[in-house]
Amino acid sequence: MDASVSTIRVTPPISFVPGPSHVKDDVLAAMATPPVPHRSDAFRQVVRRVQRGLGLLLGTGSPVFPVLGSATAAVELALRGVARSRVLVVANGSFGERMAAIAASLGLDVETLALPAGDPVDAGLVARSLAAGSFDTVGVVHVETSTGAVSDLAAIADAVRARPGVALVADAVSSLGGVEIAFDRLGPDSVLVSGTSKCLACPPGMSIVAAGPGAIERAKTSDRAGFALSLARLAEFHGKGDVAYTPNSALFFALDRQLPRVLTEGMPARAARHREMARLVQAWAADRFAVLARDGARSPTVTAIENTRGLDVAKLLAAVERRGFRISDGHGALKGATFRVGHMGDVTVEDTRALLAAMDDALAEAG
Repeated sequence: MDASVSTIRVTPPISFVPGPSHVKDDVLAAMATPPVPHRSDAFRQVVRRVQRGLGLLLGTGSPVFPVLGSATAAVELALRGVARSRVLVVANGSFGERMAAIAASLGLDVETLALPAGDPVDAGLVARSLAAGSFDTVGVVHVETSTGAVSDLAAIADAVRARPGVALVADAVSSLGGVEIAFDRLGPDSVLVSGTSKCLACPPGMSIVAAGPGAIERAKTSDRAGFALSLARLAEFHGKGDVAYTPNSALFFALDRQLPRVLTEGMPARAARHREMARLVQAWAADRFAVLARDGARSPTVTAIENTRGLDVAKLLAAVERRGFRISDGHGALKGATFRVGHMGDVTVEDTRALLAAMDDALAEAG
């Protein structure tokens, strides 16, 4: 390469997709930290800081630990640990359907209650379903990323706790770090699953699991525990302030850099910022299109916008990106019929206003 040719750094668009969210430069730089042996004291200090920070984020002393792999792997880990034979999954979108598919792949007897797109999971429906059937585990999605619907996770947990012996697996992939969650409120037999690349504004490739004491005890006697995805084994290593297997140290360094920022902002302020961004996006969408999620159940972290004007969504997305921002098409069956804005992570209210102005310009270009 000619030494006289300078390297041009192209500024990437600000990401408003519902994962991976926008990552700050210092977090990206932390990934370049040279790896150290994962059994060294230096790396164990990183692991313990991350464990402590995640516990503070959820307000719990129960184990909260990173899992190497996507949240899909972590959902499988949770079901392997606590599900016994018959699982109820209430699916109000693509990721509820995915949880049901994961449970079925494990040989579990799965009953799926499919709700219309945009509806929340109703705690009363969960209670009635548990009363009518013999289930040992309930699976729900807190914020359904495909539709932008948020459900009352605490109320759902109350319905599950009212049935002794029933565990809860909660997908909080698009809520942890953007919505206040008191993990202990969910009950001792609960497992919460999330990821780092959405509201926590870290690179993808790492998921987060929180497990109550009852869930860990269940996992110790699971016939489906596996090895790499053993909830009990990972919780045991958490108790040692360690990791069970060779980690992706770059992702640990990134999370170790980012968690103090999240905790310094504080979840009340962080949640309020997400609600304000959601208010702006949803008002814009209601004025020009329609919001898919039912009023009163609209997520503070992601909005699915109905394509009521029949636009070519791919052209709209490209026009938005030319203006320095990135949004997303609909997911699964909603592709083309919706497009999505992920107002999550470290993007600001000011960034959101700029995005909406860019989207107005892009609409004019896209016709």
